[in-house]
Amino acid sequence: MVERGYRVCIALLLGLSCLYVQVLSGCSSTSKAKQGGPGSAEKSETGYAAVLSGAQRDSGFISVYSVKKPKETKHYFSVPKTVFARDILVVNKVTSVPMKLGETGMNRGVNYRTMLVRLSISPDGRNLDIREVDPIVECEQGDNICTSVRSNYVSSVVASLPIEAYGADSSAVLVEVSSLFNGSESALQNVFGITGLGVSPKSSLSRILSMKAFPTNVMVYSELTAPVSGAEEQMTVTVGVASNWYLLPKDKMVPRFADDRVGFFTMPKQYYRDSQQRVEERKVITRWRLEPKSEDRERYLRGELVEPQKPIIFYIDSATPKQWIPYIKAGIEDWQVAFERAGFKKAIAAYELNTDTIDIDDARYSSVVYAASTMANAMGPSVCDPRTGEIVEADVMWWHNVLGAVQRWLRLQTGLLNPAVRGNQIPDDEMGKAVRFIAAHEIGHTLGLMHNMGSSAAYSIDSLRSPTFTSTHGTAPSIMDYARFNYVAQPGDGVKQLYPRIGEYDCYAIEFAYRWRGAATPHEEQQALRAYVANFSEDPVYFFGPQCTSSREIVDPRSQSEDIGNDAIKASKLGIVALKKIIPHVLEWTDAKDGEYIAAGKFLHDIIDQWHLYAYHVMANIGGIYLNDRDYAVQKESFVPVARAKQQEAVRYLLNEAFVYPAWLFGGEIYSRVLPIKSSPEGPYEYASMELFKNYQGYLLWDLLSEERLARMVENEARNGKNAYGVLEMFDDLRNGIFRGTLRGDRLSAYERITQKNYVDALIIACDRTVAVKNRKALVKSIFGKRPTGAREQDLCVNSSAYPLGSVGFISQTRRMKFDQLSRIGDQLSLKRGELLRVRDMMKRGTNHADLATRYHYQDLILRINDALGE
Repeated sequence: MVERGYRVCIALLLGLSCLYVQVLSGCSSTSKAKQGGPGSAEKSETGYAAVLSGAQRDSGFISVYSVKKPKETKHYFSVPKTVFARDILVVNKVTSVPMKLGETGMNRGVNYRTMLVRLSISPDGRNLDIREVDPIVECEQGDNICTSVRSNYVSSVVASLPIEAYGADSSAVLVEVSSLFNGSESALQNVFGITGLGVSPKSSLSRILSMKAFPTNVMVYSELTAPVSGAEEQMTVTVGVASNWYLLPKDKMVPRFADDRVGFFTMPKQYYRDSQQRVEERKVITRWRLEPKSEDRERYLRGELVEPQKPIIFYIDSATPKQWIPYIKAGIEDWQVAFERAGFKKAIAAYELNTDTIDIDDARYSSVVYAASTMANAMGPSVCDPRTGEIVEADVMWWHNVLGAVQRWLRLQTGLLNPAVRGNQIPDDEMGKAVRFIAAHEIGHTLGLMHNMGSSAAYSIDSLRSPTFTSTHGTAPSIMDYARFNYVAQPGDGVKQLYPRIGEYDCYAIEFAYRWRGAATPHEEQQALRAYVANFSEDPVYFFGPQCTSSREIVDPRSQSEDIGNDAIKASKLGIVALKKIIPHVLEWTDAKDGEYIAAGKFLHDIIDQWHLYAYHVMANIGGIYLNDRDYAVQKESFVPVARAKQQEAVRYLLNEAFVYPAWLFGGEIYSRVLPIKSSPEGPYEYASMELFKNYQGYLLWDLLSEERLARMVENEARNGKNAYGVLEMFDDLRNGIFRGTLRGDRLSAYERITQKNYVDALIIACDRTVAVKNRKALVKSIFGKRPTGAREQDLCVNSSAYPLGSVGFISQTRRMKFDQLSRIGDQLSLKRGELLRVRDMMKRGTNHADLATRYHYQDLILRINDALGE
């Protein structure tokens, strides 16, 4: 599942058909220099023997040598001529880290950089050049434009190594590679730069540990140490690294063009032809190379299930606690049902890792890496052939503490229905179900699937409360949603299916990507693929909703994180009903043997977070737009504003559940025993209930009145008139609710005063975003530059991306839309200032209120508004 930021595959494509010629300029397959080059007589086979006297050797497609000298050990590659101009994928993985890095999620198994290189002799014959290749462009063979393409897409030399000796008949060259792997050079192995430390290894403390060679891979193990300056002291950081040089096959997979209606990770591709009037720009998906054996192809095309020529195999880390291994294996192999829809049986399997025969750092093998870390997360990155998008290897990162996040979700969302998950320690069989779900989700990423945040909107609330429906269809059509667990089902419904599982969308997406069509080029199969997707486009079960970066940026309310059901308002109301029943049991469910209230405080904070999350789910309807297919073949509107009545209903929900003090949540006897507790790097923090109420409500109002949301509402009203829910109408509804007590002349409670101040504050900050007031700009930056404290971190357990640091060229299908740029020209600012004036007029009528606190409150709001308006 997992998230926030590691990305592995360089996403570029090459070699689509015999009609196209590869364009990798500056990296010719043969050197123009004379064979052997200058000085080749001196650097002959005899020179080989002299340099490698006493060396330890390991043979492979590149043979490796280590020569111990009195003061150092030198390391060499013997590169045969047959490897020149072959495509080599350099895959760098972390093998060990100190605690300070490990606690941030930078653990063993993380792939921090992948790049495609080619080797060639330098023009003068003295050096072996290493060129980084960016195979994004192709041109049609024989076209004039190919000459220009070769000149404008040159591959760059990233390293050049002096040739120490030549083999017999110049069939190989010997180069010392110590500088590439001992930290002296950063071109191929910049672990400290890519991880953000911004330092260089210290040569005296860095070293090459060992080298291995195989028929298609070379591995170099290094230990790199760098000095890092902290806030209080300087320290050293030592990181173990395994660099894989993986020889890619000459026979390349046929790429497959992406369709934005199916959520796969993609890579850019450009085609040049003389006949064009513009460059053909494409995206291709990342996927494994599943093909029927040649003898089975006729059976496959007749519709029979066949075994693939090369199945997908995952090895489960030997560091994995034994009780979880069966569930992880089951989660991996759950995908078999989807591959059967694509025509393959026995397409995916999982085995326990045998460390005697397989190295988990070897880029030839896929694995589930179990990391001892407080990081509460998991993710599913993969390594791709950048020429075609073929996934050649994948490593699911499984941080141990993800189980803690799952335990919290299970208790919070299903505890009313399942007594087994109420305690601080969940039985293994119950936790195992969640482990299986996490494994299946992460494997989905390694198969190329992106998050589908719109999937859970396919099912009605009534369906999610039906035992029959949920047992048949699960809780969402895709396990790639952040649907979590079924919080909609209530006691008495009889629902047993509370966990996500692989669904109809997942099977449909796998068939799109993996059904073998026998095409020679991606162009040949494009029409059939688009027709396949069109057949399902009217069914919401197969809807793909791209992920937004946070809950504050939702445009389409169907595509949200942590929600289920097709009606966020109904779902959130049912969620609130459940939370009200849970909160009296906080102490009972978290009874700790040590007698402390830490677990109870954290559980209480989780309940508040969930309440806040439900409000954001509902808020997305206000100013929301349904983003449908953008395809000529599908005759329906692509942009449909949320109905006026639904937006009004959403505002009423916020007024009733968030903008009126929820005493059930922030009051009660529980607060005499425990305060909400939130963990931090410095330790747990306890929060006063009024402080949390004030802050969480403030975030909701700031985001409700954001420029982007109001801009969408202004445009909707301009286009649809009275059928739209306008900004002024929303202001009227908010004001009449938030200032209800003021309009009645009531004495205001402290909580009512907080809500009114939050409303005015949100309007003021929004106005001040357009003026040069330094202190308020800093305040705005501090507010708008961070995720709301109350919004659930979206990278817990599931990552928004499936790829680690250092990848190049990947395209996510997150939809980028602009509704607000020159805000000073739009109506939003005028409307907000007008609302401030209306609130001020209302406050003036209460400045003589009999209650002193209420009177001071009104006077204070008048002063704040005057100051904001420059009066």
